[in-house]
Amino acid sequence: MINLAPMILTAGMSWGIGRTLDVLVKCFNCDYVKNERIANVQKNELGCYNCGQEYVQFTNACDFTVSPDRNIAHVGAIFRGGFGVDVDPVDSRDLPGWLFFYTSLRMRGFMGKQVVVKGELQDYDGREVFSEYSMIYPLAQPDVCFNNERQSLPVRWDSVPVEYRDERIFAVDLKILSKYGDLLFQERYLTHIWK
Repeated sequence: MINLAPMILTAGMSWGIGRTLDVLVKCFNCDYVKNERIANVQKNELGCYNCGQEYVQFTNACDFTVSPDRNIAHVGAIFRGGFGVDVDPVDSRDLPGWLFFYTSLRMRGFMGKQVVVKGELQDYDGREVFSEYSMIYPLAQPDVCFNNERQSLPVRWDSVPVEYRDERIFAVDLKILSKYGDLLFQERYLTHIWK
């Protein structure tokens, strides 16, 4: 279950990476409201004084996410299940293959706003091997949940250098961006692809 606590900016309208935000946070579990000071463009560990609920929520207050009434739109996502390939990378030679994974996403406050879901495959040293984009455009509901949506990365094994086809660890990054490139959420999963 992905839970997102509603947040309203209470002071100042200056934001950016590394800025501190003063917000009112409403607990998604018991509706208790409290003042918080959180960091912008990162995950924040939050908790409710009333019911004890704890959670982590990525916040980026920017022109894309802050509404005229100062509500901040949020998105959350988690990886569902493992990762797989539909062609064995060792035996495939020049055949294209796919690395796929499943995610669940919840979006609050993005009605009518287009967002981009980006999947990246990197070696652990940061070299990007592949990336793939898809678009989400929630039209009708202020709170939208996408369960077990398949995301995939196009992998052509012949374009991956032979020296990378070993036991090294790869990072699968899930990023959700505004149509302007603002980072709205990110998550990373480490895995071996060639076993």
